[in-house]
Amino acid sequence: MQEFIDAVESTYTYIGSALAVIYGVTLIVWFLRRRNAAVEDWWQRMRPRLGLPLSDRAKKTIVWLVSVLSVALYIYCTVCTKADTETKGEHAPVIWDILVSFSIKVLPFFVFGCVLSASVPQEWLAVIREYGGEMAETYGVPVEELQESIRHGVRKINIDTDIRLAMTGAIRRALATDPSQFDPRGYLKEARAAARELCTLRYEQFGAAGNASRIQVKPLEDIAALYRRGGLS
Repeated sequence: MQEFIDAVESTYTYIGSALAVIYGVTLIVWFLRRRNAAVEDWWQRMRPRLGLPLSDRAKKTIVWLVSVLSVALYIYCTVCTKADTETKGEHAPVIWDILVSFSIKVLPFFVFGCVLSASVPQEWLAVIREYGGEMAETYGVPVEELQESIRHGVRKINIDTDIRLAMTGAIRRALATDPSQFDPRGYLKEARAAARELCTLRYEQFGAAGNASRIQVKPLEDIAALYRRGGLS
């Protein structure tokens, strides 16, 4: 498995390096074309030799290759490494190191729209086990690494598992503390409080807190008009 991981990491690093060079050259040519007529003439002569503009078939081939590489990277990050993370508690090269080597360090202009999984708070696993739950040994992505991935462009992180663990632990603790309790309004109050506390903590850790004022509210009529014009597609 380790040899496979090393091979995948090297492959994506080489691909990312090649794309970075192509992108850099493209930017330089584009910049010079706008400011130097000689460069523009040279570019017009070079276009046919480079096969530009690309045919529809070439564009489809590029899209297909990028899609395959993206799917392969997604499978690698979510399947091959998830087993090690959950069983060994080792959050290894996988989730964000590979993304960094492929799309952050090598392609700083490229924001990888990646979705990372929950941190699986061990303290709530302990609460669940303490009050009768039988939870297998499992681990998530450490909060520190999630924070690092956010600094490098990741924009969606799932915390649903964390919330469910917190609510389950709170309910088990409430029922064990007061076995006579039967009213859902009682033990669900504990669950909501645990979920609220965890969400508040994650919002602060992930830099989402304090941004409500940046949300621009639009009337429903404006959204409907935008939809009719195709602006939401």
